[in-house]
Amino acid sequence: MASYTRGTTVTFSNTWVDTVGDPIVPFNSSYPQVVIYDPAGAIAASGIAIQSTTPGTWKWEWTVPGGATLGEGWKIGWTLLDLNKETFNYDLEFEVADQLQVQTALDRDASYITTCGGNERLIFKSLVQLEELDLIIRFNDTEWATFTKDQLTEVFAEGLWHYYRNSPTLADTGTYLVIWRGRETTVSPLDQSIQYLRVAPDQFWVNLPYLRGLLDKLGKVQDTPLSYTNSELYQYMERGLDFVNGVNPLTGLTVGTIPPPLVSWWILASGWWGLQARQLLEIDIEHEFGGQLVNLNYERSSKLGEIISRWQDLIREELAKTKKEMFIRSSSMGMVSVRPYRNTYNNRVYRTGVSNDPVATFPGILNRLGLSDY
Repeated sequence: MASYTRGTTVTFSNTWVDTVGDPIVPFNSSYPQVVIYDPAGAIAASGIAIQSTTPGTWKWEWTVPGGATLGEGWKIGWTLLDLNKETFNYDLEFEVADQLQVQTALDRDASYITTCGGNERLIFKSLVQLEELDLIIRFNDTEWATFTKDQLTEVFAEGLWHYYRNSPTLADTGTYLVIWRGRETTVSPLDQSIQYLRVAPDQFWVNLPYLRGLLDKLGKVQDTPLSYTNSELYQYMERGLDFVNGVNPLTGLTVGTIPPPLVSWWILASGWWGLQARQLLEIDIEHEFGGQLVNLNYERSSKLGEIISRWQDLIREELAKTKKEMFIRSSSMGMVSVRPYRNTYNNRVYRTGVSNDPVATFPGILNRLGLSDY
C-alpha cells in the first residue's frame, strides 16, 4: 500500500487503453474525474485529471493536508466516460503518514549562529495555520524582545506554514533564547517551541577553521552526514572552554578573554567534545554482515575511544603545567623581610605597605588571566 506524508504534494497517475493497447478517449473535457476519500468516507478533494506526455496516461496532483487523518483508509477514485458513453472506474487505497519529526535538541534548524552587530531571521514552521503565535526573545534571564502574530510575516510554502521575523540588532555576544508560543485554534492548548540564537564573538570565528580542520582529519570529507555545523562547533568550543577552566589552577576565562598561550589547548579540548558526539553516532551506525564469501564489519567507535582517552590525559596533564607556568610568569616581585620573593601558585605575597608597590598590580594580572583571587 502506498504511503504519502502530510504536507507533501503527490502526483497520482492512471492509464486507460483498450484491448489492443490504444488510448481510450474521454467523452469530453470533464473526464477523467478524480475524487479523494478520507477514512470516514467523506470527500477530501476532487478534480479533473490532465493528460500526460504518454498517450492514455492521465495525472492529478494533490497536496496532503497538514491535519489529514493518519493511517490507512484513504482512497482515490478515478472515473472515465469514453466516446461510447461507457464508464471505467478505478480505485486505489493508500495511507497518510506524519512528517518525520526530529527532536528539538537534535534539530539543526532550531539553532542559529551569527556575528555580533547584525540581526538574524527567526523562522517557525507549522503543519497547520495558527490562530495565535507570539515570538519572545530572552537574554540573560530577561525578556529582550516580544512580537505578536500581526508583527510576523506568514507564508505558505513547501506544504508548511512559515512564520518569520528579523531580530533586533544583536549588540551583545552570548546565547539568546527564542520562544515561539501559539495555538492552532482559539480553544487549542498553548504550545511552545524553543530555539537558540547564538551570537559568537570574533575569537570563535577566528579559531573555527582550526577546530573544523582538526575534526575533519578524522571525517576525511567535510560534506557528509557526519559533518559539523557552525552552531554545533560553537557548543563544543563552549564546553571545551569549560574543560580548560576546570583544569587546575581553576580559571574563569570566556571566549573573548582567553589568552593566546591557551588557545591551542582550547581548540584541542573543543575537539575532544566533538569526538564525544562523533563516537555516539559511530556506535549507532555500527553493523556486521557475514556471508558465504564475504564478511563485512563496520566498527570505528573503539578507535575513537582510544583517541578520546589520549586527548583527555594529554589535556589534563600538560594543560595544568601550562596554566601554572603562566601564573608564575605573570606574578610580580614582593618583599618578605629584606629578600625579594616571587608570587607563585603555592606562595602569594600581598601588599602589606606602601613600599610593596609592585604587588599592587597582582589582582589586575589575575583578572586578565581569568584567575579568581582567593
